[in-house]
Amino acid sequence: MFSERFIFWTLVLAVLGSFFYSIHHILLPFVLAFLISYFLSPLVDFVEKKKVHRTVATLLVLLSFLLIIFLIIATIAPLVRDQVSVFISRIPKYSDFIIRTVVPSLHHKINTLNPYIAEEVKFALEDSASSFLSYLGYMVTSVFKSGFALVNILSFIFISPIIAFYSLRDWNKATDKFYALFPKKNQKMIINQFNKIGQVLSNFIRGQTTVCIFLAVFYSIGLTLTGLDFGLFIGLITGVLCFIPYVGIITGSIISISLAFIQFSDVKSVVPVIVVFALGQFIEGNFITPKIVGDKIGLHPVMIFLALFFGGTLFGFVGVLFAIPIAAILGVIIQFIVEIYKNSSYYKG
Repeated sequence: MFSERFIFWTLVLAVLGSFFYSIHHILLPFVLAFLISYFLSPLVDFVEKKKVHRTVATLLVLLSFLLIIFLIIATIAPLVRDQVSVFISRIPKYSDFIIRTVVPSLHHKINTLNPYIAEEVKFALEDSASSFLSYLGYMVTSVFKSGFALVNILSFIFISPIIAFYSLRDWNKATDKFYALFPKKNQKMIINQFNKIGQVLSNFIRGQTTVCIFLAVFYSIGLTLTGLDFGLFIGLITGVLCFIPYVGIITGSIISISLAFIQFSDVKSVVPVIVVFALGQFIEGNFITPKIVGDKIGLHPVMIFLALFFGGTLFGFVGVLFAIPIAAILGVIIQFIVEIYKNSSYYKG
């Protein structure tokens, strides 16, 4: 019987995995809807407890949320658009700076060690500097102008809220029907494990979203006060990317320090930018994350990086976005399997 159940659930997981892999390129609006639903479900439950019908409660909470998001975007979008336009127009200037300043400096240092390698590195850097910045400008422009981006934006505006509405309204009914599919003698145990998974996801999604909002505001204000060009845009991007552990801080700090060095041409002027990121990491690591997220994900940093690379390789951006929650779910499942194993007669001998 154990063998039959194992084969059955293995086939079910394989089919589901194959299905989601085949449609991963259209999952982003659904992912966003899931995140919205998971984030707002406690508020809907709270309003429903005030004797408000769940449909009305869902509509009120979701519309309030979308109104707040709209007001924020309407306020910030023009500023971000202007900064992106200026950044694209300055790409030739940045490329010229790298070729005239950075490349000769590296060439001089490498030349003292190996003249032949120095020449090879010089030509490679001169060629790649302009190519990379041109590609970066093309990529940024494509995000705002491509038809694919337009489809994604329209799907976020129209499809994701609709999916989120039905998910929030029918969340309890859907979970009850889902639990009813499992064998009756194992339902209590299965529901207990799903509750543990739900707690882990709740800690991560709601907590990490709050951390992202704080970091986006902090870095946007901090980088702008340092006088760094595009400080608002870089701060917002860094905050959003912080939803993915380590990716946001690494990406934001590298871009900010590089642009600061190009803009100010002075190492001392780069120090305030470094201080902003160091202070942000200190506050986030010692006060914000411990209080809001806590240490309940239960993943070692090595496992986090492995999950990010694995998810990105299989499913692209959606895979990276969901890598940590899925890894945390697998952690709960593996812990459950280990408990069964340790309680088995095979382990006890």
